[in-house]
Amino acid sequence: MHYFHRVKLFRIRKYKALGDIVQNLANNILLHTQSTFSKYHVPILVLLPTLIPTINMSYAPRPPRGSPYMAGAFGIPVPPKGDLNMEDYRANSLNQPPRFRDALKTGKVIIGTGIGIASVPCAKVTASLGYEWCFIDAEHTPMGPEMLVELVKTINYYSEGCMAPVVRLPTHGHEWIAWALDAGAAGIILPHTETAEQARKVVNAARFAPYGDRSFPPFAQTYGYTDATPEGISLLDMWSNNAAIIMQIESAEGAKNAEEICAVPG
Repeated sequence: MHYFHRVKLFRIRKYKALGDIVQNLANNILLHTQSTFSKYHVPILVLLPTLIPTINMSYAPRPPRGSPYMAGAFGIPVPPKGDLNMEDYRANSLNQPPRFRDALKTGKVIIGTGIGIASVPCAKVTASLGYEWCFIDAEHTPMGPEMLVELVKTINYYSEGCMAPVVRLPTHGHEWIAWALDAGAAGIILPHTETAEQARKVVNAARFAPYGDRSFPPFAQTYGYTDATPEGISLLDMWSNNAAIIMQIESAEGAKNAEEICAVPG
């Protein structure tokens, strides 16, 4: 079975005339190649360069998820459907974190899965399973920052932005916070949180000014291509507002200070 993806070359009206020229050129090339090679039964694929960059970033149609009957026959679980569709919370680019904070605020059930192996091939499979979010445990799964970045990006790319990568960090260090969020993590979990002061430091490291002092990541976006944001929202606001900060309380001291921790803005 063959799947064909229809691509709109031009989305801007003022370029319609040039678009017609390129379309006519494409048709002429196709007619020529078909007449030349048809007798050899050779499939021809003509690739035309995109002459005009598009500013309306979009996604391809969602791929089929496979047959639940075949999955059941081979013992592969089919993910249950939650109350929320993360496809509605995708960012404008797969290099950006989805609007996970907004998704959590709905109060709806968000069903997820997790990665317990620091493996990009495993992350590719996980991203295709159809869950709404994925738990990446960098605290109890030994991995370096390079692997963490690869896992976050793999989940975003291979799920087409429909599975939110949420990372449990090994420390409260600002460098780990920056690595995860710059990569496009939808949320970060900070284990062993015991005081409101710890929470304030995390928020400060995770948010750009005026909400914090997170430094600007110069290589996180391909400017002019993956940095598009909704109208009226800056790239820094998008980064600050989309990702969730989750403080994990694991001790009696943390439980005693829970209300103060939750009261920290951000």
